[in-house]
Amino acid sequence: MSGVKNKNEIKKRVNYILERLGIYKYRNRYANMISGGERQRVSIARALVKNPDIIIADEPTGNLDSKNSLEIMNIIKSISKNKLVILVTHERDLAEFYASRIIEVVDGKVVTDRINEHDEELDYRLENKIYLKEFKEVNNLSKDDIDLKVYSDNNEKLNVKIVVKNGNLYIQAKEQKVEVVDENSSIEFVDDYYKKMSKEEYEKYQFNYDEIINKKYKKRYTSIYNPITLLVDGFKKIYNYSILKKLLLLRFCCIFNVCTLCCK
Repeated sequence: MSGVKNKNEIKKRVNYILERLGIYKYRNRYANMISGGERQRVSIARALVKNPDIIIADEPTGNLDSKNSLEIMNIIKSISKNKLVILVTHERDLAEFYASRIIEVVDGKVVTDRINEHDEELDYRLENKIYLKEFKEVNNLSKDDIDLKVYSDNNEKLNVKIVVKNGNLYIQAKEQKVEVVDENSSIEFVDDYYKKMSKEEYEKYQFNYDEIINKKYKKRYTSIYNPITLLVDGFKKIYNYSILKKLLLLRFCCIFNVCTLCCK
């Protein structure tokens, strides 16, 4: 539909988009095997890969947590350096921080239209980040080859058993829920205080899709549906059927032909 037929050119463009959106590793997965945030990125990738001049995003962060919302907005902001992005959102804080122009609509009528120039910071605390220096209660337990730090936001007594065996760590807590924070966890420990987000955060994102596209490549457009493609696609679909399904189809064709002969 977009006129690109060369497989190498398609692969180069698709892979660049997937890498920039951080979903290249999921390229061979079905949509129901990835998270909501990753699905949002797939939607953005599908729009970008065709290299449109204008992108319209309707509530792109509507069903996302704070972490994925910021990542999606940073990606959209980087895209807007080279493309016109029209974004619809109810999150005023995000609009005030990211947008270069804000049009406010109330009951279907434009009430304000202004250029948004600011050097303000975004106060948007991420739910998945725990800032360790904000905890008042910190206990250090160091002895021989053990270095244990306990951070707590209350004075509740901890009843925890820790067992290290064969390189594995086992934790038992009677009253608290236990969640392991490792490289696969969505939770992140930050050894610092919470800081507001500055423009430097989104300015570091780069999106140079135009440099990837081969300018010498000429687009070729063909009809999506024609007798040959329909016939080929039909045989391909039947070829992938199971043996039982093929036999049932063959039987149906035989019955149909007999009925046709009888009618004649």
